[in-house]
Amino acid sequence: MSDSIKEKISTDLEKAKAEGGVRTDRIKGIVREAVMQALGELKEGSGEIRSIARSVIATIAEDVKGRGQDATEEIKASIEGLVEGIGTKRRELISQTQTEVDQLQAQIDQEEQQLQAEIEGALSEVETSGKQSSADVRRRSTQRFKTSKIARVLQPCRSNTPNSKPSLPC
Repeated sequence: MSDSIKEKISTDLEKAKAEGGVRTDRIKGIVREAVMQALGELKEGSGEIRSIARSVIATIAEDVKGRGQDATEEIKASIEGLVEGIGTKRRELISQTQTEVDQLQAQIDQEEQQLQAEIEGALSEVETSGKQSSADVRRRSTQRFKTSKIARVLQPCRSNTPNSKPSLPC
């Protein structure tokens, strides 16, 4: 990984020099793009980021040897490009993660609504069944009550025991 970033930076710096000089803004952009590309190829881990940072600084230091004041400005621009590249790439990853979280939250909300609807449907069904069952129970209870009342009234008439007196004429 560090060799590829070194090569990319060196190649891009050589192209920039051939096109008419290297300004600090151009160095900053080259480093930023190289860092973002390298980070895009990584999975996770700050150890890799440190390795990339070392590679960037080593490449730039090698490129600016013996330039004096210009070297200081180019190293500063490289560091700024490094920081911007890391920050930009991490913000992109955070944004992607936030989008995934938002999608998952929307899915959770939808599933909770579906669960609520299913629970309300089940409770409604229980209530409807309960009302129907209550009506059936009332009807059967009323029939049993009427039947048992008639039976109590008629029971003394059926009874042939000598000691019992019917309360109603049979």
